Amino acid sequence: MTEYASNKNYDSVIATLNKGERLSERKASQVAFMYSSLRAELAIEFDSLSVTPTAGE
Repeated sequence: MTEYASNKNYDSVIATLNKGERLSERKASQVAFMYSSLRAELAIEFDSLSVTPTAGE
């Protein structure tokens, strides 16, 4: 088990993703689950992530 898989929310996130409509059978190597202050939740599968700061932030 990886450190990601040991997270107590991991199974919940994977279950949420499995309920959704997939465009392909391929699964990404990373999973992120984001929560907003408005109680919206977003589950994302991805292989790589690049963060670029913008001016003024």
